[in-house]
Amino acid sequence: MLNYISFAFLFLLPVLVGITYLLPVKARSLFFLLAGACLYASMGIRFLPVLFLSVCSTYTGARLCEQQGGEANREKDEKAKSSGQRRMALVLCIGFNLSFLFVFKYLRLFAPGMAVAAPFGISFFVLTGLGYVIDCYRGKYQAEKNFLTYAAFASFFPLIASGPIERADHLIPQMKKPGPLSYRRLQSGMLLMIWGYFLKLVLANRLSILVQSGFENPQSQAGILLILSVLAFTFEIYCDFYGYSSIAKGCAALLGIEVMDNFKSPYLSGNIAEFWRRWHISLSTWFRDYLYIPLGGNRRGNLRRDRNLLIVFLVSGIWHGAGITYLFWGFLHGLALIVYDRSKAVFAWGEKRVGIRTETLSHRIFCVLLNLSFVSFAWIFFHATTLSQGFSVVRNLFPLHLDRIFAGGILQMGLDLPNLLVLLVGLALLLFADLCTDRGLVLRERIATQGVWLRFLIEIGAICLILILGIWGASIQGDSFIYAQF
Repeated sequence: MLNYISFAFLFLLPVLVGITYLLPVKARSLFFLLAGACLYASMGIRFLPVLFLSVCSTYTGARLCEQQGGEANREKDEKAKSSGQRRMALVLCIGFNLSFLFVFKYLRLFAPGMAVAAPFGISFFVLTGLGYVIDCYRGKYQAEKNFLTYAAFASFFPLIASGPIERADHLIPQMKKPGPLSYRRLQSGMLLMIWGYFLKLVLANRLSILVQSGFENPQSQAGILLILSVLAFTFEIYCDFYGYSSIAKGCAALLGIEVMDNFKSPYLSGNIAEFWRRWHISLSTWFRDYLYIPLGGNRRGNLRRDRNLLIVFLVSGIWHGAGITYLFWGFLHGLALIVYDRSKAVFAWGEKRVGIRTETLSHRIFCVLLNLSFVSFAWIFFHATTLSQGFSVVRNLFPLHLDRIFAGGILQMGLDLPNLLVLLVGLALLLFADLCTDRGLVLRERIATQGVWLRFLIEIGAICLILILGIWGASIQGDSFIYAQF
């Protein structure tokens, strides 16, 4: 039932929202915990113990890390002993939770016969819990003493499937005191969910049809049509994941909880470093804070920095899945960041010598298109099931055979002309929304300032359009999200 693309969830959500605001504030975190446990169990009750063990271990680990910190005036040898105990508690907690990832996601690499299905959202709730334990170990904040409050945070059902990967110091205070019932909050949450459903059902599911057409048999496709399939996946994964994040953020807002933004117009980035400040923000900041900086960050010279960047992105690739294609995708992004960091000073010098005006719109558009080209190239291997399939797609990108476009080849990729027009108009709307976001304009806030009748027409009209133009169906995995598999 924890499937956002289901009428059962849409029917249940208003009930959960209503109960939330009928309960006293102090009882809401317990309600979030019970609701989350029931919804999670509905996706596979056999995996509920894994979530429970992860929550219990991170709660206990954080308490041990903090409890062993002790008072400041203890003897030196006692402090050293306490520090060792704290470190041991941290290592055991991290190892215990990483063992879940190994057993459920990576064991199949070493023992294919022992492969088991991974629990729903395991990669996300493990990182959420580990980030909390590490923060407590570092003394960033005190460990939460109330187990129910912590468990409600660690298993908050709008986020458990695919994030965002929230931080305890942002979410736990809200669990203790959720936002009050307000029309503005409910409207903002509903608009976020409408936008998410539009991205998923109207855009991502149409794009997936174009993707299947190219990747299933790249050898038989004209280069230009294969390029269209690659670009289709570039925008499919964005619409799919951005759509999920918008629905999750909107669902949380309806319950009185504010969660972080996970995307900030990433495809308008002018370079790869900027892209990773805008794409899957909760994951990229998690790896920055808990892996890149502990490795040394950009300290100790360029070689160490390059090594650290490569390690982080290789781990990021492994986090997504056990396949070599994810590892190669991470390697490409790590290498791109290293090349960018090493060459940006040279390019800045060259631009100044040649007299290129970097502040012009044309220069910005060129940089955006260049960066988008690389990101799209890397997505080929992310989507491919094997490296050979990925390289097969790359080899067949050229020659273009532009005549296939004019001969109606695009209409043979699975979408007829009306659906292609819907897709193009929808992508134009996405571009407009991203441009607004890039300039600090939040459209839902602008809509909220309009008259009640105009707001009503916009909301009802959007819902009707999604119901009419949305695409559902198991054949295109239209009822699931790409990142739910991670």
